[in-house]
Amino acid sequence: NWKSFESSYSGTSYNFYDKLDKKWKQVWVDNQGTVLELKGEFKNNKMVLVSESKPDQNGNLVMNRITWFNNDDGTVRQLWEQSGDGGLAFTTSFDGLYRRRK
Repeated sequence: NWKSFESSYSGTSYNFYDKLDKKWKQVWVDNQGTVLELKGEFKNNKMVLVSESKPDQNGNLVMNRITWFNNDDGTVRQLWEQSGDGGLAFTTSFDGLYRRRK
């Protein structure tokens, strides 16, 4: 579950392993009706999940790629990127660092 510090924007994501598909999956839902489905795998100490290209609010096809990096210091980096050209080039949408609560 997550909530924006700047607005009432919030949502949740469900993460699971689909043993039939042999892929990790995430279903991401927000309070504005957005649903994002991604799938991928954990490999080389990082989890990479990718969506199919879907129209955004302006009708442009957008592919999402979210990568979580397991850092040596126990933190996790989340890099969220988007592509409007079918995955040839990506731009960063979010780059965050997570630390365990003490």
